[in-house]
Amino acid sequence: MKKICLLLIFLQSTPRGTTQAHDPVVVVRYPRSGIVKEGEKFTLQCLHSKKYIRWYKDDKYLYGFSNEFYESRAHSRSGGSYQCETWTPTWRKSKSLEVVTIAHDKILTLEVKPRAALRGQSIFLKCLVSHWVGGRSHVFLWYRNEKLITPTDESECTIENAQDSDEASYRCELKIGDRKWVSPEVDVTITELFSRVTLRADPQAKIFEGQQLKLVCSVETSRPNILLQYTFFKNDQPLNFDSYENDYRTELASLSDSGTYLCEANALLIGVKKKSDQVSVSVKQLFSRVTLRAEPQAQIFEGQQLKLVCSVETLRPNTRLQYSFYKNEQPLNFTSYQNYYRTELASLSDSGTYLCEANALDIGVKKKSDQVSVSVKQIPVSKPQLSISPGKELIEGGTAALTCSVSNGSTPITYIFYKDSNQEFHLEKSDRKGIIYQIAKVNKSTKGNYSCAVSNEGAEFGLHSEFVAVAVIVPVAGAFLTSNTNKTEISAGFRLVLRCLVTEGTEPRFHWYLNDRQLENISESYHLNADGSELIINSFEISHGGRYHCVATNRGKEVGIFNTTSNHIDVTVCRVTQPRSQHRWSHCFSSLC
Repeated sequence: MKKICLLLIFLQSTPRGTTQAHDPVVVVRYPRSGIVKEGEKFTLQCLHSKKYIRWYKDDKYLYGFSNEFYESRAHSRSGGSYQCETWTPTWRKSKSLEVVTIAHDKILTLEVKPRAALRGQSIFLKCLVSHWVGGRSHVFLWYRNEKLITPTDESECTIENAQDSDEASYRCELKIGDRKWVSPEVDVTITELFSRVTLRADPQAKIFEGQQLKLVCSVETSRPNILLQYTFFKNDQPLNFDSYENDYRTELASLSDSGTYLCEANALLIGVKKKSDQVSVSVKQLFSRVTLRAEPQAQIFEGQQLKLVCSVETLRPNTRLQYSFYKNEQPLNFTSYQNYYRTELASLSDSGTYLCEANALDIGVKKKSDQVSVSVKQIPVSKPQLSISPGKELIEGGTAALTCSVSNGSTPITYIFYKDSNQEFHLEKSDRKGIIYQIAKVNKSTKGNYSCAVSNEGAEFGLHSEFVAVAVIVPVAGAFLTSNTNKTEISAGFRLVLRCLVTEGTEPRFHWYLNDRQLENISESYHLNADGSELIINSFEISHGGRYHCVATNRGKEVGIFNTTSNHIDVTVCRVTQPRSQHRWSHCFSSLC
């Protein structure tokens, strides 16, 4: 703090203004100190080579003094402005010399509190006047070790925050006009109130976050019972911590506690303050920044594994961390020393915003990761497969089941059955990977090309199965045998046509029997039409005679054999013998017997 009393260098005997070399100059010849005291003689000398000299005081001619010396005994009115004048060949005056006399009466005393001051303490100086000696303008002069501090019209002076350089002899002077009064000198001593203030970090200035930070402000007082108050500063800013305890502590240090610290000891009752040197405190990370990542990625499908890994690097050996995971800012009730959280089969409800927290339990340091958004999407439905049971060839009157199934896809799944490309005949939404459409009774209209389509929220467009062609098999029935003649005996050489008919049946096959033996190898004498429904004997002979019937069969590739047996027809050749009377057997020569 700046002192109120400032040093001012003042040379009393220096003439004002600039003097040319041939101008006279007045100086104090005696006393050598230049201090003129009342009751003592003083001598002034006019420095000039001319012998014609006149003396003036306050611009008034002094009679009786015409040589280069002016001598007188100082009294209360001796002070003033003195000049000498010389003839050169004109009269030239010297610059004025101000003479101030020091009064012989002791009316001033200097009061100093305290005389034995403490470093940093304020010193109060007061110039006490026993009685006033005039009403003219006055000024107080303050001296330290004979050097003028400052002139002032105040009788008091304060030295704030006293230092070793302020240990000196002090006096005050009262100047009224050309007369002044001088106090006796008073010696002031400066002593140390307390030693240099030091600040130290306990146990050290480099610590890990979560450890205790303790700063101790040490000072040694030179007087007993000195009450000190301590203030701590961080980065030149007060910590708002004023206490009579000399330590500052933070139980759980954080990275923000790093900085430059100092402390200040303050003797409040005396007003003395001292600051320590700065101490740099470094709080290092206990473990690195926490990061959370999703494996294999943050966007997965239903049913896949969801794994969240909390990554952190410990920077202090033997630091054990516990991990907690949060979803949408709510704890998952999952705390473990393992650094991951896993869900084997993710569902749509697992979508959300996750973060993890690493906690050094023994120290109490916690750090959270940034948030990671996890999206669980529905699995797009796969291409469907359409199957027909019992097969692609259905029996009229029977039942059938159409199964549309998918190998993969999130439910619910929408199923649509189609016939002949664009004829939608069934729609169903199901949580199963396949549905069955039942055909209660197969008929001829069941025949056609079938397909199915599927869709879910994971697939933008529906997927279609391959077409399946369904055929309807009508079992053969109602076989009956007809002939191109209604006779059972025919003449030799007759062309016989037997026709096997069915009342119903899909693509029947015909099998011919003679005397209950199948005609497996059709000879040249037997012919079948294209579909085998007609047995043709172009020239009927005796060997062709017998009992005929047919069997109609049909089948599909995936079903059994159906058959139906016709009626029997007996055909023989007429016997022709030599008639005894031609008239009697003439009928045997007709075309038919």
